[in-house]
Amino acid sequence: MGSDASWYLRFSRTDRQVFWVSPGVVPQLENALYVETDWTLTMQPVGEYVRAEFVRKRRP
Repeated sequence: MGSDASWYLRFSRTDRQVFWVSPGVVPQLENALYVETDWTLTMQPVGEYVRAEFVRKRRP
C-alpha cells in the first residue's frame, strides 16, 4: 500500500486521502511526500494500525 500511495495522491480528484496501514508501512507513506509535494500528512495510531491522512495543500 505504501508504494501505491503516491499513485493515489497523484491521480486523486479529492483533497483528502485516508489510509489505514500497519506501522511498518509508515516510512513508505512519508517517502510519498518527497514525490507528491502538494500534500501534508498527519498520522494517528489506532490500536495496531495507523490512520494516515493526506490533505492537499491550498494553492495561493
